[in-house]
Amino acid sequence: MHRVFLIGTILLLAAIYLIFGYWSYPVFEGDSIYFGPTAINTMHGKPLINEINAIGHAIDPGQHRLIFYPPLYPLLLAAISPTATPRGLDLALAGIDIVTLILTSLLLVRIVNSSEQISKWRLSVATALALCGLSTTLLANDFRPETPLRPIVLLIAVLMYFMRARADSLPFAIVLGIFLGSIGSMHITAAALVAGLIALYIFYSVPWKRGLLNLGVIGLTAAISFALIVSLTPYGLPTTLNGIADHFTLIYKKGLSWSFLYYHFFAPNTTFYGLLAILSVVLLGLYSFIHRSSIKSPLFFTSFFIAFLVIAFGAVAPRHLSYIYIFAPLMFIAVATAAIKSRYKALRVLSWTTLTLTCIGFIRLLYLFPLYATEGISLDEARESFLRLTKSSHVSDLFLVTQRMWPLTENYSLIEEPREDLSNANRLLIRQQFSTGETKAPQVANGSCTLVEENYARGKVALWRLPIANTIPGYGYAVYRCKK
Repeated sequence: MHRVFLIGTILLLAAIYLIFGYWSYPVFEGDSIYFGPTAINTMHGKPLINEINAIGHAIDPGQHRLIFYPPLYPLLLAAISPTATPRGLDLALAGIDIVTLILTSLLLVRIVNSSEQISKWRLSVATALALCGLSTTLLANDFRPETPLRPIVLLIAVLMYFMRARADSLPFAIVLGIFLGSIGSMHITAAALVAGLIALYIFYSVPWKRGLLNLGVIGLTAAISFALIVSLTPYGLPTTLNGIADHFTLIYKKGLSWSFLYYHFFAPNTTFYGLLAILSVVLLGLYSFIHRSSIKSPLFFTSFFIAFLVIAFGAVAPRHLSYIYIFAPLMFIAVATAAIKSRYKALRVLSWTTLTLTCIGFIRLLYLFPLYATEGISLDEARESFLRLTKSSHVSDLFLVTQRMWPLTENYSLIEEPREDLSNANRLLIRQQFSTGETKAPQVANGSCTLVEENYARGKVALWRLPIANTIPGYGYAVYRCKK
């Protein structure tokens, strides 16, 4: 019966993912403007072209090539999307997330069942909670490359788990290097983080001299794989590397803000994920201490462990909030395993509590979906409204769209992200209804832009008088005419 419960949970979550994907819910997040239009253009025969995002205009003015990010992710998205539309992309991402769910549950069940007898119902409930908590971030709809990277990281974890007895194998090192190069072809920083995790595994399992040799093989194979993959993409290796370097210069000018604490603990897409990440690190440290006699290269392992924590949580997590959650499935596996098997009662209680708290974001999404479908403005409604607007506007009008509004059309000659002071623009601006409690269109550019049309959802959302959303979710927007 416990197997039926677990399989039923996975099937139910998969159905939810597909339904949400079909409805384009939740609303696309900001970074989707970089990858969504690029994938759709690629499917229309314009590979890696994105003429609407502001960063692309700054780094590659005039040509609109997506060269500021590794190219494999939008190409992959274009290859697996059933249609060249935002809905098609959403369904493709839902399919990837379902694969992540299945791999997470299989690896968790395998790890827990590999030792002493445990309660099958406890395993099933812990796995179900882990998958629900994982769904909080899988359903973020941010369109970022972290989505396909999660199942790849899980595949690496599966390989490392089953190859424990042959961790010193050079062919195994080459396979890991190929995986790492593939990750780099989607996300450079993610590849660095995964490399750190692989180094911990190597020095745990292999004496340091052999470990350094294997890491060298992994690094060389990763570099060759990355270079080959990128060289086969439309703009080649040198152009892509130059664009990525320019992008790094831009993003690392950003200062730090204490808002990252809100993101890691209370943001709807990562509710209590900060607690999940901290507990995962504690569990890794505790496991390493308990099994310290099994560590083959203790000095190197400890050094890399400290360096990994400093880089991942001191440098990456505060600036680039979502990057460390490529490891979210592994974090849930670790915490669920501790909830089931830990010998320490306090740790078991904390693990069960963490699994439960991370489900809050997912439960919130489920509660808001009927409101989105009945009272919010769906993507189909917003697209129909935009089509009417284009027919009534002057043929030369170019629409400036804020980041979440790119799915209004696939005719990207009509839209672009604002790149200048709006008070100096001579354009129609389509501004999304922000989820901060806006119920009426605000003044824009100190009144330099005149409100033309408003398509807003009204009202706030509460559960038993407890506010759970400032705004009914949807694709509401206001249209302004900005004049010089």
